[in-house]
Amino acid sequence: MQKTKYFWSHATLWICGIIAFAITWFFAGKGESSTVDLFDSTTKKVAILILVAVLSLVAHSIVKLLVMPRYTTTKK
Repeated sequence: MQKTKYFWSHATLWICGIIAFAITWFFAGKGESSTVDLFDSTTKKVAILILVAVLSLVAHSIVKLLVMPRYTTTKK
Protein backbone atom coordinates (compact mmCIF):
# COMPACT_ATOMS: atom_id res chain seq x y z
CA MET A 1 0.00 0.00 0.00
CA GLN A 2 1.24 3.44 -0.86
CA LYS A 3 0.73 5.24 2.42
CA THR A 4 1.80 8.64 1.10
CA LYS A 5 -0.82 8.62 -1.66
CA TYR A 6 -3.44 7.36 0.78
CA PHE A 7 -2.61 10.14 3.23
CA TRP A 8 -2.65 12.88 0.59
CA SER A 9 -5.97 11.71 -0.83
CA HIS A 10 -7.55 12.19 2.59
CA ALA A 11 -5.61 15.38 3.29
CA THR A 12 -6.73 17.03 0.04
CA LEU A 13 -10.34 16.07 0.79
CA TRP A 14 -10.10 17.69 4.23
CA ILE A 15 -8.25 20.76 2.92
CA CYS A 16 -10.90 21.34 0.24
CA GLY A 17 -13.66 20.87 2.81
CA ILE A 18 -12.08 23.37 5.18
CA ILE A 19 -11.60 25.87 2.35
CA ALA A 20 -15.24 25.45 1.29
CA PHE A 21 -16.33 25.92 4.91
CA ALA A 22 -14.20 29.08 5.25
CA ILE A 23 -15.56 30.53 2.00
CA THR A 24 -19.13 30.00 3.14
CA TRP A 25 -18.35 31.32 6.62
CA PHE A 26 -16.91 34.59 5.32
CA PHE A 27 -18.99 35.23 2.19
CA ALA A 28 -22.44 33.63 2.63
CA GLY A 29 -25.23 36.18 2.61
CA LYS A 30 -23.12 38.99 1.19
CA GLY A 31 -24.30 38.67 -2.41
CA GLU A 32 -20.89 37.66 -3.75
CA SER A 33 -22.07 34.36 -5.20
CA SER A 34 -25.52 32.82 -5.48
CA THR A 35 -24.03 29.39 -4.76
CA VAL A 36 -22.26 30.53 -1.60
CA ASP A 37 -25.41 32.37 -0.49
CA LEU A 38 -27.19 29.01 -0.25
CA PHE A 39 -25.16 28.32 2.93
CA ASP A 40 -26.77 31.14 4.91
CA SER A 41 -27.13 29.33 8.25
CA THR A 42 -24.58 27.85 10.62
CA THR A 43 -26.21 24.43 10.25
CA LYS A 44 -25.67 24.45 6.49
CA LYS A 45 -22.06 25.57 6.93
CA VAL A 46 -21.32 22.81 9.44
CA ALA A 47 -22.99 20.33 7.06
CA ILE A 48 -20.01 20.86 4.74
CA LEU A 49 -17.63 19.54 7.40
CA ILE A 50 -19.97 16.65 8.21
CA LEU A 51 -20.13 15.73 4.52
CA VAL A 52 -16.32 15.78 4.32
CA ALA A 53 -16.11 13.51 7.38
CA VAL A 54 -18.63 11.07 5.90
CA LEU A 55 -16.84 11.02 2.54
CA SER A 56 -13.53 10.39 4.29
CA LEU A 57 -15.05 7.54 6.31
CA VAL A 58 -16.63 5.98 3.21
CA ALA A 59 -13.35 6.23 1.28
CA HIS A 60 -11.43 4.69 4.18
CA SER A 61 -13.97 1.87 4.47
CA ILE A 62 -13.82 1.11 0.74
CA VAL A 63 -10.03 0.89 0.84
CA LYS A 64 -9.97 -1.18 4.03
CA LEU A 65 -12.79 -3.58 3.18
CA LEU A 66 -12.70 -3.88 -0.62
CA VAL A 67 -9.28 -2.87 -1.93
CA MET A 68 -6.80 -4.05 0.70
CA PRO A 69 -8.10 -7.64 0.98
CA ARG A 70 -7.25 -8.15 -2.70
CA TYR A 71 -3.61 -7.31 -2.05
CA THR A 72 -3.09 -9.33 1.09
CA THR A 73 -2.08 -12.93 0.66
CA THR A 74 -2.89 -15.62 3.14
CA LYS A 75 -0.24 -18.25 3.75
CA LYS A 76 -1.41 -21.80 4.39
